[in-house]
Amino acid sequence: SRKDKKQLKIIKLFSSKQDNGILTIDVRKNFLFKISKSFFSNFTNLTSINLSENYLFKISEGFSKFKNLKTLRLENNLITYIPPFIGKMENLENL
Repeated sequence: SRKDKKQLKIIKLFSSKQDNGILTIDVRKNFLFKISKSFFSNFTNLTSINLSENYLFKISEGFSKFKNLKTLRLENNLITYIPPFIGKMENLENL
């Protein structure tokens, strides 16, 4: 099905060993429960991440590695706490 193909592409993207110049990732509505540690080392140039409408319950400190990140969309997840490191992300404009 189309949904299965989309999820397979996401798995392939997240398991990539290099960032390939990717600046934006949009994985909203993908039933994600957590973000793998490799995600944070593979996509160092990201400026925008949309993780909204998933089942995330925690904001990993790994997000602080994204020095160029301007937009981090996390609405409609299970997150109840915004950790202090988020406020220290110098380029983050939209949360």
